[in-house]
Amino acid sequence: MAKSNVDKSNKSTKSVSKFIAWIDDIGIEPLAEKLGIDPSAVSHWRRGHCHPQVRHMKKIVELSKGKLTYQEIIEGVPR
Repeated sequence: MAKSNVDKSNKSTKSVSKFIAWIDDIGIEPLAEKLGIDPSAVSHWRRGHCHPQVRHMKKIVELSKGKLTYQEIIEGVPR
């Protein structure tokens, strides 16, 4: 079998957190709407500029139907 000529050197080996994957699955704007906040706040979490407020984390845990915990949200924000 021939070796692939695809250059894999630019591919990131960093895995996406469960929280970020969940945001990506829901979508920034739909999540912001469900939380009653500006989409830029969700984008800030997504990029690691800040963490969600506790009241938003509580709602996120509820919206995820137990798929996310507070710990996964806190640790899931990129740094």
